[in-house]
Amino acid sequence: MLKFRWEKEFKETEIGEIPRDWEVKKLGKVVDIKQGKNISTLKLKDRGYPVFGANGLIGYTDTYHYDEAQVLIACRGSTCGIINWSLPKSLLPLFYPGLMT
Repeated sequence: MLKFRWEKEFKETEIGEIPRDWEVKKLGKVVDIKQGKNISTLKLKDRGYPVFGANGLIGYTDTYHYDEAQVLIACRGSTCGIINWSLPKSLLPLFYPGLMT
C-alpha cells in the first residue's frame, strides 16, 4: 500500500487500506470517459506536436488537443489498465477534447 507521511488515520475498504478522508469510487463516476478513433499512420509526421496513445508516444502531428498533460489509461490488449500520461500540447487521437471532465 502507498502511504503518505501526512496521512495519519486510515480505514479499510474493498480495495484495501486508504486514508480516512478518502473515498473509493469507480472512475466513470468522477469523469466522463469517451473513446475516439485511431489516427491514421499517414497523418503522423517526424516532428511537431506529440501524438500519444494510451501506451505512450506514437508520433507527431501539426495540431494538438490539450494544453495540459493528460492521464491516459490503456483500455485494450495486454496493457489494459496501465496508466500513462501525455506531454503538454499533445494530440490524443483516441480521445475527443472536451469529453473528459
